[in-house]
Amino acid sequence: MFGETTMSSEAQTKLLDHLKTLGGEIPAEFAHLVKDSDRRRWEGKKRVEDFFMAESGEVYEAPAAYRDSKDLNTLLQYVARNGANDLYLGDGSPIELRVHGRLYKLTDRSLTADEVRQLMVALYGDSTSVITSVLNGERKDCSYQCPGETMEDFSRWRVFMSLRSVTGGLGFRVVCRQIAVDPPTCAQVFMPPDIIQSVESLHRGIFLMTGPTGSGKSTSLAALLRHRLESPDFSDHLITAEWPIEYVYERIRKPFSVVTQWEVPRMMVSFRDAVVAALRADPDLFLLGEMRDRPTMEAGLQVALTGHGMLSTMHTNSVVQTITRILKEFKEGEREAIQYDLVDNLHMIVSQMLRKTPDGKRVALRERLAIDGSSKERLRTAKNLAQALRKEIESSGRLLVEEARDLYKEGRLAKEELDNIEHMDKMERGGVL
Repeated sequence: MFGETTMSSEAQTKLLDHLKTLGGEIPAEFAHLVKDSDRRRWEGKKRVEDFFMAESGEVYEAPAAYRDSKDLNTLLQYVARNGANDLYLGDGSPIELRVHGRLYKLTDRSLTADEVRQLMVALYGDSTSVITSVLNGERKDCSYQCPGETMEDFSRWRVFMSLRSVTGGLGFRVVCRQIAVDPPTCAQVFMPPDIIQSVESLHRGIFLMTGPTGSGKSTSLAALLRHRLESPDFSDHLITAEWPIEYVYERIRKPFSVVTQWEVPRMMVSFRDAVVAALRADPDLFLLGEMRDRPTMEAGLQVALTGHGMLSTMHTNSVVQTITRILKEFKEGEREAIQYDLVDNLHMIVSQMLRKTPDGKRVALRERLAIDGSSKERLRTAKNLAQALRKEIESSGRLLVEEARDLYKEGRLAKEELDNIEHMDKMERGGVL
């Protein structure tokens, strides 16, 4: 970095400390000691507002080239230590990360296509098959666990890989989102007692946690499963099939229970194969990461029909919308039979949303319906299932608008959020949703 002129170690340390802060001008007495290329680099960093500067002052030293899992882990450890939520990798672009909702550049130079390929292979478990799959137009989802000597360095990531358009052709895009290492407790997510009791009583049937993207469905479901696994009152073999694995349960206390987790398609080819394998592995509870289409819905229903407890998530905005969404995945001539089997095996549906509090934070609202024997009788053959479900929630469940009104009275929900939910409720009552 320094030119031909020599300098004392004290002066060199002072200059390096100054450069690492990336603030202010290079002192005049040191200017002649710094190469032009290095001056431009540091002065450029100082002027660029979107270049990441860690609050701790720690500077990331990028390798000359990213080649293996060692380089990947060093990068992820730095990102995790410094509070980033998301990491963006792409050939022809610098490494970028998101901190507190804002995107920053982490490196000066752009990654090469070969570097991104090497990082993709490391993220996918040292299998080059991921490159072929992505080049064929597939998207790849997986999870990655970054080792660390301290808990500060240890982290878990949900990884998304795909092609993207770049100048001159096609490139790669990799997005790594940091996810919690351990599932939270029910107390940490403010889980209502009736929902906890529903999971405690789940021995056969379907428990669904639904909501839009980013509403905390997986987090709430993980908290409920942690509660049951930690209780000495249960002795469960929990099997999960996820794409990718979001929470791991190996570090929590499980006095009489055991957990087996599979990631699709790395460990099981499909969710259908995972269900077949699970039914041969003496399960008590089965977690299906998401019921997103007909194959996954059929897989989840098969678990329940064989007399096991099945838990899953769906991207829907209400209890009513959840049931109608499932039925729409099937042909008209199949729906009556599916409705009968579905209603007969439903245990509880919880629809969760995150909304703003008056101070700008977020609070969870949970609409729910526990489906007991008398409810099943009324719903199995209902001609208008949406209306019948609405009546059941009004009489024995908990409407989202009721949650919102109570939270608003407690000062935990912003007025504009209450108004929006009141409007949604009016539309649902009118049959719009």
